[in-house]
This record gives sequence, structure tokens and C-alpha cells, in this order.
Amino acid sequence: MQMDLKRISVLLVLVITLSACVGVQSMLLPSNDVNRKEIKSCTVIDEPGRYELTADIRNGGGTGISQSCIEIRSGNVILDGNGHAIDGRGNSHTTAIQVKTTEDGNDILITNMTLTDWHKGVAFENGSQGKIQNVTAASNVYGIAVENSSQVITKDNKLRRNLVGMKISDDSIHIELWGNTFSDNQVKTM
Repeated sequence: MQMDLKRISVLLVLVITLSACVGVQSMLLPSNDVNRKEIKSCTVIDEPGRYELTADIRNGGGTGISQSCIEIRSGNVILDGNGHAIDGRGNSHTTAIQVKTTEDGNDILITNMTLTDWHKGVAFENGSQGKIQNVTAASNVYGIAVENSSQVITKDNKLRRNLVGMKISDDSIHIELWGNTFSDNQVKTM
């Protein structure tokens, strides 16, 4: 009887732990389309929600020098490219997607798009608990740059023909790299 109670206790703890993990994942990835917002041009995202590209953004989308095409300033954001491209003009210090959140800005997911001809494809700055997944970054100075951030996962990205495939600054912590492929970059990571 003692052994059965111990097994039941262990199983109960396991079920509670798994339920908590599923709950966290579902907060990051809502399944309904109620909060879905469409994007077809450069913009600032300053509210939580699910944002989806509905068309390619070409020729920098009108960004000037030292500007970003899509700037994420809020936490709890999913940016799904739906396979579309955000193409730059190769201007100095431009960024396709810049994540620049406040202290409470976390749970950012950037996924399923191609970023070309920018100074930085994705710049994850001053953020935490984010994920960059299934992004192709090609012909940029930096494909992906993670700076002053923590708990950022880069997974299954394709980084090719960039000057630097991926840059991770010394002040970033708990960065995970999973299944990324690097090809024809001048520097793989720095």
C-alpha cells in the first residue's frame, strides 16, 4: 500500500507539471483567429496578439536609414509570416524585424518567413522568453542578432549568404540554438 501511494504521488506531480507546461505553450500559441491581425506593410506592433503577413513586403517597405520594417514593442506577440518575404533595400542599419520590448515584454514568437537584404534580418534586443523559428535570413549583414536578451530559442532557421549568420552578444544569457543551418555566410556565429 505504501508503494502505491508513492507511485500515485509521483504520477500526480508529473500530471500537474505537464499540465502547467501545456498551459504555458497554449498562452504563447492561441488556437483561435479572434485576435489575429493582418499585416501587409511595415508597422509597429505595440499590443499583444497574433499578427500574420498576408503579402510579401518588397523593397524595404519604405523604411529609411536606421529604421525597422516591423518593430515589436509588446510582449505576448506571435508574428507569423505565412511563408511570405520581407525584402529590404540593403540600406545601412535597417532591420526587417526588431524586437525591442520593455521589462515585461516576453513570449515573442517570430516564425515562417524569409528576410533578405537588410542590415539585420531579426534583431532581438532587450527581450526575454522569445523564439525565432523557421525563418530564412539571406543576404543580410546579420541574419539574426540577439542582443541583451535572455531565454531566446532559435530553432530550425536557415541562415545563408549573410556576412554574419547569427550574432549573440556577450550580455545575452540562456540562448538556445536548435537545428539551425548555416551556409555560405562569411562568419557562422559571433
